[in-house]
Amino acid sequence: MRIKGVSTVAAFLVASVTQASGQTQTPPSSDLLRPANPAVFGQLDFGGRFTGVTGDEARYQRYRDLRAGAFVDMPMYHRETDRWWTSFSVRNTGYRDQRYTLTAARPGRVTVRFIYDQTPTFISADTRTPYSPRPQDNGFYDNFDGRLSLPDTAQNTVQNNPTLAREQVENLAVGFPSRIRRDSLGLDLTFNVNEAWRTKVKYLNTKKEGSMPWGASFGFNLPIEIALPIDTRTNDLGALLEWTNNRGMFRVGYDGSWFDQRVPVYAWDNPLRLTDQTNGTSIGRGTQWPSNSLYYVNFGGAYRFPSRTSVNATVSIGQATQNEALLPYTINTAIPPLNNLSSLDRATAEAKADIGAATVNFVTRPSRKFDVTARYRFSRYDNKTPHFERSEYVRLDQVRAPGGSPEFHGYTRNNLDLDAAYTGPGSTTFRVGYGYAGADFPQRIYFASNDNTFRASVDTVGNQYVTFRSLYEHARRRGDGFHAAVLQAANEKLGMRHYDVADRDRDRVTIVTNLMPTGDVGVNASVAWTKDTYLNPEQASENSFGLQDYTSQTYGIGIDYVPGEAVGVGASYNYDKYGGLSRSSRTFDDPASNWTTDEDQKGHSVIAYVDLLKIIQNTEVRFSYDFSKYNGMYFYATGPAYSPSPTAPGRVAQLPELTANESRLSADLRYFIRRNVAVGIAYWYDNYKVSDFALEPLDEAFVSGVARPPIDESQPVNSAINGVVLRYYYRPYTSHTAWARLTYLW
Repeated sequence: MRIKGVSTVAAFLVASVTQASGQTQTPPSSDLLRPANPAVFGQLDFGGRFTGVTGDEARYQRYRDLRAGAFVDMPMYHRETDRWWTSFSVRNTGYRDQRYTLTAARPGRVTVRFIYDQTPTFISADTRTPYSPRPQDNGFYDNFDGRLSLPDTAQNTVQNNPTLAREQVENLAVGFPSRIRRDSLGLDLTFNVNEAWRTKVKYLNTKKEGSMPWGASFGFNLPIEIALPIDTRTNDLGALLEWTNNRGMFRVGYDGSWFDQRVPVYAWDNPLRLTDQTNGTSIGRGTQWPSNSLYYVNFGGAYRFPSRTSVNATVSIGQATQNEALLPYTINTAIPPLNNLSSLDRATAEAKADIGAATVNFVTRPSRKFDVTARYRFSRYDNKTPHFERSEYVRLDQVRAPGGSPEFHGYTRNNLDLDAAYTGPGSTTFRVGYGYAGADFPQRIYFASNDNTFRASVDTVGNQYVTFRSLYEHARRRGDGFHAAVLQAANEKLGMRHYDVADRDRDRVTIVTNLMPTGDVGVNASVAWTKDTYLNPEQASENSFGLQDYTSQTYGIGIDYVPGEAVGVGASYNYDKYGGLSRSSRTFDDPASNWTTDEDQKGHSVIAYVDLLKIIQNTEVRFSYDFSKYNGMYFYATGPAYSPSPTAPGRVAQLPELTANESRLSADLRYFIRRNVAVGIAYWYDNYKVSDFALEPLDEAFVSGVARPPIDESQPVNSAINGVVLRYYYRPYTSHTAWARLTYLW
């Protein structure tokens, strides 16, 4: 919490500026920003930026562009006339995270908004792959034809002599940057026909292009990472017509979304095989999320009754469809007849679902001390996809297997919330509530689930010295209609329970308080605690599998001291702790192979700031420091008694600790040469350290290579490979970014 007196005009000037933009613009003091013409005002920043990164540059610039160079920003330009006002902003012009917004309005009549936004995702700067084609410097593919290929000569060499696999793969590997860029173009128009009728139309086009690391396996013995091509378009259109008066309103609208997948199917060569065989294919093939469409017709209304009572409701009816072509069961020409479309039940998906939702909200306040709130929500996803029959299929390991009929899931949900509150002396409100969440799942292990929540809260607000909020919740979820056949069909143990529908008891406590002993000092503290216990009444505890319990704890404290407009000092600390116990098994009939995972995660974060405004005349100095630390462990216990003894049967290897530390120090100095002209410098120092067993180099020997060593340690390292990776790892970095800028205000 920062306590600052900034004028409304100053707030407008920085409304579009966020830290994510990579700029360090900050509002000037209120007495330095009083435009001579209140109808026309704005801010222009320009200058140079200098960035140096040691280590993982992509992680530092993940969703932003902080490259060195000149920059020009216009956080705000505002102009008013007797009939119209216009607002325009520009951020990071010419860089990968640039953003432009324009709003024009004739008050009470028409409003037009326009936005163009680029959002980059910089995944890795030093990924490598042996496949062709490769993404360009911007991460995009140029005329991708649907296949990532290897030279036939290399595949033939390895097929004839597998010991040459590493040499061939490494010789072909070439570096490329892995990036995705999202471009959004939006427009909305609001037109007030008269005082009672209003209409609105909105449109948003979103384009995504680039590449990302993707798993593309040839069975369990040869995992492959490829640079998956990303090329999609999404068009969203909405329209509404609304009527209002002083007692109520009615609205009818339409919303539609159309998703276009430009790369629905992709293929990649097997580095170990040039020709198809019954136990392995020379080419892999996969699909991305298909092109689809979704639309809603919605109705809404509200009415205000006497005695401070109101009700509002909405109803939405829609449909989702997808009818893309289905692929044969295999691309392997050595497995007839499953490698052609004639073995399929139909040629296209013919997927369709009817979607409906309704909400009702009721609020009444018969007296100033008592109020009641009721909310109800209904939603239904009715899957109408026709039944699909398959007699057999090809498994991931290229083995033919007997088929089965896939099930198409749907659900119905009902949610009800009731709250009653009494406000007593001292602006203290006592509230009790009940919540019900019921769902029907035709194809889950429980055909229905019912969640009942009881809650109570005490809030004290309106006191100039203290604000206090507290909430306690107890929830009880129970499943109905246990269906063992669903687990058997999925080859899971009968004792397995999926956490999102399993029986569960939950207790949750939340406390937030703010103390203001004087006008200069503010102290805040918070506590949040959750305990989930998962139950399995159909099985004995030793045969219960899945998530067993989960806990979360969060504690925070902060203090701010702002004796006036010239000085502001503050600091805060937060501690988070998460834990969970889950139980699993490697086999179906051997209790000795059962094992547990005990999760223990801790996080610490510190934020501190110092603002010195006008200590030196016309000068603003700001310092801030952010630090966060994370530690996580997954403790394993194995054997009949879940003993961690190394000699226990079926023992699971203990994984190392997960750690991540991130710190940032920033300084911002601005000096006003005149009331509307300022020069400034800013500096960021960032340091990130990480250790993650899932995405870090195994050891220094394989940091530079993309071909993974053999699983069997008895084989020479250079004799074979058991996978091909892109070298996408979690790596630390240290960065320095500085700005020199000139700010002009008018």
